[in-house]
Amino acid sequence: MFGPLTVALHDVIDVELVSTDHGPHGVLVPWHTPTSSDPVVLTPDELTGLPSCPAQATCTAFDAAALGVAKVQTVGPSGWICDDNGAHCVGADALEYELSVTVAPAT
Repeated sequence: MFGPLTVALHDVIDVELVSTDHGPHGVLVPWHTPTSSDPVVLTPDELTGLPSCPAQATCTAFDAAALGVAKVQTVGPSGWICDDNGAHCVGADALEYELSVTVAPAT
């Protein structure tokens, strides 16, 4: 993850998390949907007008709705993670990431 990030009030933040992890049956194991630590500052938004989300990705958008600081919280794939064919598996705990986002006045 990158960070910290500063955006202008009313900007839209597009979060696209791509997974290359596979489960026991060869199906991709996705990232969990990102959340905002402060939905007043970073409000979940529609993906309207943004590029379509690839099949192997989890996509979310947030509106920088109020001045302040919030964190975009993400949780990675977890469970049985295998090679592309669904063999050679290991149990994996999800990794958690946070990206600090400061919403500043638009200039």
